[in-house]
Amino acid sequence: MAEKYRNLHWERDQFTVSTDPTLLSIPSINAALSNDYIYWAKPLPEPDMQVLIDSSLCFGVYEQPTPGGGGERQQIGFGRVITDYTTFAYLTDVYILPDYQGTGLGKWLIGCMREWIRKLPHLRMAMLFTGNEKAVKFYERNLQMKAIGTSFNTMGWKGPGDVIDW
Repeated sequence: MAEKYRNLHWERDQFTVSTDPTLLSIPSINAALSNDYIYWAKPLPEPDMQVLIDSSLCFGVYEQPTPGGGGERQQIGFGRVITDYTTFAYLTDVYILPDYQGTGLGKWLIGCMREWIRKLPHLRMAMLFTGNEKAVKFYERNLQMKAIGTSFNTMGWKGPGDVIDW
């Protein structure tokens, strides 16, 4: 089931969003995860990052070189959906590099992810976790998400890779 979703592409100006995992740059993702502006995750050893990529539907954001200008495609953003491809989607690790923030690329990435999620045939829930109030407002506006009420508890346990104090 997953394979049919691993070659979707969206184009805008010199930018591309793609679910093709062969385009993803593990060094670029780990470099981004090593910065303080990504507070919810840290870099992983490359073999473990490859497992993460293989086990999720990943959305890479790329800046294409300008025609005739040379250069190479650069990964400037990322997001992934952990999903069963039928009823559930969990968004995580969504980022756009700081030099590209404020240009609408984050909204576009989320829009591409939303477009895909809305095609799930029996979606029960799409969710994400954030403790950042600015991010809460962003996802309310751009994914029509809302805080899950107090009628049930969201539960979990901390693993050795957890970096957030909760």
